[in-house]
Amino acid sequence: MRILSAILLLAILTNSTVAQGPESKSPVRYGIMLNSIAYSQATPKETLAAVIKAVEDHRFDVLVAHLIEEQLIEKRAAEHGRTLEGDAEKSLLALRQKQQSDPFRVKPAERIPNEPKAFAAIVQEEAKQLGFKATIDEVRKKYASDVTLVKELKRYLRDGDVTGAGDNAKISLKGVPGKALFFVKVNNRWFVEDRQEEKEVKNP
Repeated sequence: MRILSAILLLAILTNSTVAQGPESKSPVRYGIMLNSIAYSQATPKETLAAVIKAVEDHRFDVLVAHLIEEQLIEKRAAEHGRTLEGDAEKSLLALRQKQQSDPFRVKPAERIPNEPKAFAAIVQEEAKQLGFKATIDEVRKKYASDVTLVKELKRYLRDGDVTGAGDNAKISLKGVPGKALFFVKVNNRWFVEDRQEEKEVKNP
């Protein structure tokens, strides 16, 4: 499970900060733009190559924002975000106080609201941003803790066989039964999926 926990770590929500349309040539998620040429996702193997490149380029922001299955990232970052709501609220209260001390320096649309529900919504949004950053740090630390991970990924890229149908695919190695790297296709882009082993088929 080491490859899975390293590539796939993890959490966040496609929200108002995401500007990613299905036809966008340069998707942007959480303010992070994807260079679709440098990090191609046209095929499962190209996505795996992009994962390796992102790690070697120290672009863990790109890895988390664009190459891993979004539901996994949203889930993990949301978990981090819930623990960071206090920090988000504290920083926004300080910012609101600063804005109110000199209101003419801030455009009305950029002011932190006083209304409780509107303020709570902004706190949650800020917490999501902090949770996303925490997820990036988590992935970075995982790779730093095990220098063999990229070598293993390169083995799958070099020797792995791609199989699958439709919007699902896997890269597996001969002689390593029951385990593989799984990918899912969304809007013509392949993402690393949240599993490494075959799904169990339950008997009716």
